[in-house]
Formats: sequence, structure tokens, C-alpha cells
Amino acid sequence: MSFNSFYTVVLSASATLMGLLFFAVLFNADRRGHKLGSRWLLVARSTLNIYIILLFVPLVLLFPEFDERHRAGIILALATLSIVRQYGWWRRTLVVDSLVWLFLAPSAAFALIAHSAILTLFWRVPFHGPRLSMVILGLFTIALRNSWDLVLEHAGLTGQQREIKP
Repeated sequence: MSFNSFYTVVLSASATLMGLLFFAVLFNADRRGHKLGSRWLLVARSTLNIYIILLFVPLVLLFPEFDERHRAGIILALATLSIVRQYGWWRRTLVVDSLVWLFLAPSAAFALIAHSAILTLFWRVPFHGPRLSMVILGLFTIALRNSWDLVLEHAGLTGQQREIKP
């Protein structure tokens, strides 16, 4: 499989899953979403941030006839902004039980993406390689896990939801 095919599949799957998650949350937000507390909102924001990276990094890598340094600059900005956003959301709630899935794992993946961008900017190492593909695949796995956690918690099927007060 070529890198272009791989990024096209990731882009399509991420857009589809992000849309499905959006509608699942949107149609049920009035019922329980706002009552589940900060952890539920943290999972939603973190997952959206991951999907944004999963949409834009492959999209930027698929731009035809685009200078690699410009591509690297855009991806570095996206990864840096995502790390800051991920930290800001987790820091506001300080939920320790979700530290790995909502902060450490996504931030590590964003840092590796930023590292690839820095290598391309300064040493002209090409983006397309198995390392970046594995990071994207790992990030996709984290997004899937967080999406399921969000939907199941919203449906009341996990023991993690907070007490709902009338």
C-alpha cells in the first residue's frame, strides 16, 4: 500500500467516525450530556482534538505539488497547538484516572508528529515513512478507544459516570 493510499484511508475513516460521534453526542446532549460532568466533556474535547489531527495531517500530506518545508511548517503548527490544547483541557480538570488516554498518549503522538516535522524542516528528512504511519495508526486507535468511552459513558453503560443530580 502506498503512503497516499494509507493517508486517504485514515482521512476518510477519521472524517466518518468524527461525524458519527458528532451526531451521537448532538442528538443526546439535551438528555444527559451536560449532566455527566467535567470528565465526559474532557473525553469529548480530547477526542475531537485527536480527530482534528487525524483529519489535517493526512490532508496536508496529500496536498499535490506542495513544498515539503511548507507542509512541515503547517504540521508542526498543528501538532504544537494540539499539545497545548490537550494539556490545557486535562489541566483544568486534573482527572488522574484518564491521564494516559486523554493526555499522555495523544501528547506523545503529537510530539512524534512534531518531531517528524522538525526533521523535515531542518534536515529535509521526508515525512513519508513507517514511523509517521505507525504514529498515525496509534493515534487512530486512541481516538477509537476514546470515542467508545464517550458513547458508552453517555449511554450509562460504564461505571465511570458521575452522579447525576436532578
